[in-house]
Amino acid sequence: MKFKPAAPDIVPLAELLTEMWKEIGIHVTVKTIDESLWGNKNEANDLQASIMWTHTPLYYMQDLGTGFWGRQWESWRNSGGKKGEEPPENVKKFYDLMAEMNVSNPERAVEIMDELRQEMHENVYYFVHIEHVKQPLNCEC
Repeated sequence: MKFKPAAPDIVPLAELLTEMWKEIGIHVTVKTIDESLWGNKNEANDLQASIMWTHTPLYYMQDLGTGFWGRQWESWRNSGGKKGEEPPENVKKFYDLMAEMNVSNPERAVEIMDELRQEMHENVYYFVHIEHVKQPLNCEC
């Protein structure tokens, strides 16, 4: 597992996951790499496993991780089908729902988010190790 130290808790989390996974027979090594190298490897679809920082798999800014868990599918989507690999129908629907959510009224957007969460539950595109994180805000007003 190669990752960039994007937040102070990523290295300890990687070490903790490595130990926990060993207990169930999954053996991995962890390595911190430079952020630009990580970006190049991610773009080239050359990361077998990584850790990214996000406080939830679905939030209002649409950080759904599609650029991390389906690089070739994301390339296909962003290029209009000229690059990458065409995704399966359920992933195409996922992309369509994301696009619809951006232009929907708040009530429909919440419904769509629920549909997206269900899809991510049924097809584990990436492992969410923690959700509903409390984020302190420091405001000097």
